[in-house]
Amino acid sequence: MLSIVLIAVFGLGVAGIGRVTPTGFLPEEDQGAFFVAIQPPDGASVARTGEAVGRVEAILKSMPQVKDTISVIGYSFLDSFSSSNSAFMLAVLQPFANRAKVADSAQALIAKTFNDGEQIRAATVFPFNLPPVIGLGTSGGFEYQLESFEGADLATMGSAAQGLIAAANQDSRLARVFSTYGATAPSLYLDIDREKAQSLGLTISDVFTTLQATLGSYFINYFNLFGRTWQVNLESEAAHRRDVPDLWSIYIRNAKGTMVPLQSIASLRIVTGPQVITRYNNYRSVPLDGSPASGVASGTALAAMAEVSAKTLPPGYGLRRGQAGRPR
Repeated sequence: MLSIVLIAVFGLGVAGIGRVTPTGFLPEEDQGAFFVAIQPPDGASVARTGEAVGRVEAILKSMPQVKDTISVIGYSFLDSFSSSNSAFMLAVLQPFANRAKVADSAQALIAKTFNDGEQIRAATVFPFNLPPVIGLGTSGGFEYQLESFEGADLATMGSAAQGLIAAANQDSRLARVFSTYGATAPSLYLDIDREKAQSLGLTISDVFTTLQATLGSYFINYFNLFGRTWQVNLESEAAHRRDVPDLWSIYIRNAKGTMVPLQSIASLRIVTGPQVITRYNNYRSVPLDGSPASGVASGTALAAMAEVSAKTLPPGYGLRRGQAGRPR
């Protein structure tokens, strides 16, 4: 009888401890390196992005704990797409034997880089740790997807995301909550008068093929030479497709062999929007990244995000945890 009572008491004790003990997935570790995402404003050129990267490199190289840095300009590591206003860096740290102090840890250096990066007005700097298990996710911390269940427009989704980020960063249980989403990237939109194009003997295929060959490239065929197979691609010289007025020097051959100027059937306007539209569970979504505050378990941080989103998000939005490898 006594043994049964002891087992019951032991079981209740384990259950009680389990309720009060903070939960977590995989803790972040110092793996001898960390990433830095750099994002100038939407529409910034590669040259402007390169200048921002140079300033972040100077910050990292001023830290004696950093051994080397590697930079890639024009690619978003977190979002996995190419854009002129994206870059990421890898900061390789000194061996562990040379970084014995707490202030020399990767987590401390990430916090320092974040604080120093806020002084750079030309770009937003997001330092983050490597994933606990390489191959499971792209970073440490957590990822959420902010979903719009009612199909809100892209600009409204961006405003909702910024409000949630601002509220999350005010919570003491969370740190460095951010998003690379932006809905103000400028693009050129070509309005084609299809009825007028048809009356001039042009098909939409003629128009698009000419635009592709002039502004991009167009595959012609293969040929064999020197025991190898080569491609033939048609494209315009860079000097003739660099500026907006170069569009109006494009001519399209119609069914009768006559060259029709593009300007006679099209007009140009500038539109803004995100460079990439993300969908999660078939809903439009905005990716959010963040980390638990120092000394806070990942389970506690996830609960904090749920609380903040419930208080901050307007109706029609929901927060869903992101890719595998993050706390779930």
